[in-house]
Amino acid sequence: MFTEHGTENRPLPWQPPAVITDAMKREAVHALGVLKVRSRPATQGEAEAFVAHLANLCAGKELPPESKLMGAVSSILRAEYPAAIINDPGALDRVMKRLSAADRPMWWPSWPELSAALDGERAHLRAQWERLNVLAKGNSGARAMLARQRQDDATPPATDAQKAAVRELLAAAGFALKSERPHHSR
Repeated sequence: MFTEHGTENRPLPWQPPAVITDAMKREAVHALGVLKVRSRPATQGEAEAFVAHLANLCAGKELPPESKLMGAVSSILRAEYPAAIINDPGALDRVMKRLSAADRPMWWPSWPELSAALDGERAHLRAQWERLNVLAKGNSGARAMLARQRQDDATPPATDAQKAAVRELLAAAGFALKSERPHHSR
């Protein structure tokens, strides 16, 4: 993808397999069950352990005050972040990558920074849930997902104001639309 800063590699949207077998459906249903259990809101103990690990990785010996740590625990509980994120060491590593910057040492993040990183993990978990759900439903789920993607990608119809603007631009450039051309009778 081209941006104002150059090119950027972005993954293509996930596409379900062309054929979803019964074995794939069973595995997806099982994985959805596991994910549902892991997606319950984190407990206070889990949130405290996550914040303690994060604080240790961020600040090391310069730990933030206890009030900031407890505020983060409270915010995690209020936002009901899934235990699947809070208990996953890989998620902690990904959160740290989102919070780090090469030009500064890593200190304790503000809540908006931490919240944005955790929301990124939550979005990843939702995408995983949606993919498994499509596989669990089989080919009918895949067709429905593809139809939704086509609807999302479709350009909305032009408004009357947009059509008028295009007519003005074409007229200014010397083009006449078929409906505006004078009819020549023979």
